[in-house]
Amino acid sequence: MNEILRKALSENLAQARHIETLRQQFFYVIIAVYVGAMGWIFSTREPFDVILTRFLAVFLFLLIFSIFTLLNFVKWNNDFKNCITTVQWISERLGLIKVLSKSRKEKIEKSNEQEKEKKKLENSAFFQGFMALPIPLSIRVHKVYELIMYILIASTSWAFFVGLFSSLISLASILGFNLSLSQPSIYFLSLVIAALAVLKCYLTVTRANTMAEKMLDIRQPDGIKIRYCNIPPFWENSKKGKEIEHY
Repeated sequence: MNEILRKALSENLAQARHIETLRQQFFYVIIAVYVGAMGWIFSTREPFDVILTRFLAVFLFLLIFSIFTLLNFVKWNNDFKNCITTVQWISERLGLIKVLSKSRKEKIEKSNEQEKEKKKLENSAFFQGFMALPIPLSIRVHKVYELIMYILIASTSWAFFVGLFSSLISLASILGFNLSLSQPSIYFLSLVIAALAVLKCYLTVTRANTMAEKMLDIRQPDGIKIRYCNIPPFWENSKKGKEIEHY
């Protein structure tokens, strides 16, 4: 049985490393695409309003590309959580990690740290052992990726809708229709739509992450004592609807 667990441990670690490499490489692709697109667009040296109208298709492509990238990041993040959480379970079964001992908790309690910091350190460490599982940091790389994607979705959707509304007004004028909408009004309306687009993406991502965490709670083998950051499973969590983040 231990041999099977060791093999599963190795495979999950390899898969986690592969996913981490994918995330990093694709992030470089995003930078290259946006730098190339913005360099080409602004190399024309045309007025800003003209750029938004002329390169409408480019901004639409960037918007779709940003949403697609965000969804990919969400999938990779949850796949990574799945692999690392499984590694944690196997490590506990193999005796590679164990819950913090009473003596270790006493040493933390006797330290010169503030009381709030002591509890935070105990929960963040949450185990002793020989497995180098990810260290919970206040700044998470995958959260930074998601934040960057929200910013890109907001900016590209705003640019696209400004260009779209400007083009529609120009088209209506050619067809003999009089659409009275000032440039500041177009900017504001596009900003509202961009905010709604980001909100929709955020709610979708939050719902997916929460569902993934709950499924990991259900998949946890019986007898496992170590919980990530000592966070209880969702059925023991007093705050309903709270998102629980493992890795």
